[in-house]
Amino acid sequence: YIDHNKTLEKIEGFNDLTSLVLLKIAFNNVLRDFSGISQLSNIDSFTIADCPLVQNLSWLSNLNSIKNHLAIAECHGLRNIDELINLHTMDGRGPNLFISQNNSLENIGGLQNLNATIAKLRIYENPALISINGLRNINVSKQFSIRKNELLQNLNGL
Repeated sequence: YIDHNKTLEKIEGFNDLTSLVLLKIAFNNVLRDFSGISQLSNIDSFTIADCPLVQNLSWLSNLNSIKNHLAIAECHGLRNIDELINLHTMDGRGPNLFISQNNSLENIGGLQNLNATIAKLRIYENPALISINGLRNINVSKQFSIRKNELLQNLNGL
């Protein structure tokens, strides 16, 4: 966990780290530099939440597999998740995908290469979201919720 660090601006020193079981980055008000974890390729469970200065996910461009859980929430400077283009699999037992409350997020096209059957898909309260085209290769087995995305005009891409 990297959370509740009010003055942390940069994550560094983990340059050789390629795999993790759990990575949760949350409630870091001034964190904007993640270059120290940019070699990650496999994570079992990943959450980034309430990091308002995050503007992109370039530090996740090497990520190709998430086993169980991906959550992106309250990253108000994030406009897209294009850097997740190399994410191909979510193959754990009942993986979940949650994208919520990201005020500037316009599209999720970076998920276009993700081929997965996930248990729960929740995309909600992303007021600038206009496209969900990145979801075309995702199947949902249990729970599906897309709500309160004011600018979303259609569900093309499902």
